[in-house]
Amino acid sequence: MIKAPVGLLAVALLATSCAVGDPGQADDALVVSEIGASPLHARVGHSSVLAEDSLLIWGGDFGDEHRPHADGAVLSLTGGGWNPIPPAPVAPRTRHVAVWTGTEMIVWGGATSAPAPGHFARDGAAYHPGEDTWRPIAPAPQERSSALAVATGGWMVIGGGRRSDRPTDALLSYAIADDHWHTTEVDIQVQAMAATGPGRVLLAGTDPDRTLAIRHYDADNDSTSVVPHDIDLTEPLRSLGLASDGQGSTYLLASDDTRTHVAHMSEDGAVQTVATHDSVDLRPPIDLTQAGLNRGAMWISAARQIISLNGRDLSTFDPDSGELTHYRLTDHADYCGAGATAALTAHHLITWGGRNCQGADLTITNRGLRIQLPS
Repeated sequence: MIKAPVGLLAVALLATSCAVGDPGQADDALVVSEIGASPLHARVGHSSVLAEDSLLIWGGDFGDEHRPHADGAVLSLTGGGWNPIPPAPVAPRTRHVAVWTGTEMIVWGGATSAPAPGHFARDGAAYHPGEDTWRPIAPAPQERSSALAVATGGWMVIGGGRRSDRPTDALLSYAIADDHWHTTEVDIQVQAMAATGPGRVLLAGTDPDRTLAIRHYDADNDSTSVVPHDIDLTEPLRSLGLASDGQGSTYLLASDDTRTHVAHMSEDGAVQTVATHDSVDLRPPIDLTQAGLNRGAMWISAARQIISLNGRDLSTFDPDSGELTHYRLTDHADYCGAGATAALTAHHLITWGGRNCQGADLTITNRGLRIQLPS
């Protein structure tokens, strides 16, 4: 349970803030409130997608991927509470992917309760919240669990993840209107991805030598290309983050055990370092040592700030001013969101589910936080 008085949790999270070239400290505050009680059971491995003024949560498990959940719910972000999602025309699953197309939530893949080798799924379905109905989609050429996915320009592009407990280097692209799939081999293990424009996806991960590699994928032409970068890590790559606003602002975070590099994708397509920070203060959201099991999330806000959420660590970085602010959520709440899903709205960061992380308490929860970031 989150530490809070009955009703509303309103906590000022104090943070250390500094600007490049000026190590002075200042106090900023987050305003954090607890989301109303959910009708869903506690879970990890679930998905959430932001759909206009609602958050759609579906699937997951209670700590055992062989016993996945089959239900979901819609959380109104305008004060309307929770509403259940009707049963889906696919088996219960966890560690699946979900994307918002603009009209539907597509869920695909993941781990089901079926025995091996059919444990990982290659089917999916689309849910239309306006009509409160589901429809099945065509099965993909491959099964996948713990993958990544983006929706862009009429495509759902899936990368990374595992097949039968082994990593895969192939992309799966689903043409939404045509209900058709194709497979594209890439020469890196995809660990992070972001849609940079209609049908265009930036991929980041590791090459066969386990060094950082970046690729660009064009879904309309089914082609990939190498993206040059100047990120010079002194230790092995440990964590990554990638985010784009789809309007020309794309940033990558890459960290070894000591430093996090902030890099921007320039107009000529190269990825160039703009800042470096101590990795304790700026943690990319995806820990490569966790095999995709406890991914966080990263966004570019409307104010062009980079926001990175990795479990209990929340960082914001302003590339224009160089100001970096780091918050540790467990300093003020016994909920850190490890294994949670998260979404960024125009005014709040929403996290739900995952694990409590206060001391030895690692129990799974069905609670969540609404975090108002400083303007």
